[in-house]
Amino acid sequence: MKILRSQDGSITQDIEKIKQRMSLFADTVTVEMEEKTKEVFGEPLSPLESVKRIVNDVREKGDDALKFYSDKFEKTTLTIDNFKVKEDEIEGAYKKVSPDFISAIKNASENIRIFQEYIRVREPKPFFSNGTRITVNYKPIENVGIYIPGGTASY
Repeated sequence: MKILRSQDGSITQDIEKIKQRMSLFADTVTVEMEEKTKEVFGEPLSPLESVKRIVNDVREKGDDALKFYSDKFEKTTLTIDNFKVKEDEIEGAYKKVSPDFISAIKNASENIRIFQEYIRVREPKPFFSNGTRITVNYKPIENVGIYIPGGTASY
């Protein structure tokens, strides 16, 4: 294993070599992937091109795009009403697990919250230069999309 040190003059080149090695297979497309992208997009696309197209569509079309891609990739029959778990489904799920399991999940959740608060980046005090106040302002992300592929995804 090669150890990279920032004081070495060649670190930028070394990092670029690593990035290049990691991306060698980024555009690899299997026969199955090519068939699926032709079916969904009308043309063969690399994984990166597919993701970019999906993200842009979801950004522009919202839940309609989510439904479209869920149907195409996962062969689901979702409706937009299915996207959010209903209160009675949550209550039913609680009834199916033991109180010890619920307690463990709540304990894990609290531990994660405490740790994340501990490592949270805090805004530094303002910096003043030539009469100008310079600050950093961190804003939380309002919306996040996560895709978790099901059984029909190609890897």
